[in-house]
Amino acid sequence: MERWLAAEADSHDEEKVRLRELEAEVKQLRKDKADLEDTVEILKKAAAIFSQSQRKNTK
Repeated sequence: MERWLAAEADSHDEEKVRLRELEAEVKQLRKDKADLEDTVEILKKAAAIFSQSQRKNTK
């Protein structure tokens, strides 16, 4: 029962609520960053492939 009461009290503490929100936001931003880094790597590889085929066509 004490844990439940403590959890209930924490849910009303604005600083703790804000901290949880910020932690969730950081987690999402890190995931988005990783996704974007993967996309950049894929695009670099695609650009290299297209560049190679372009050089072959100009010879």
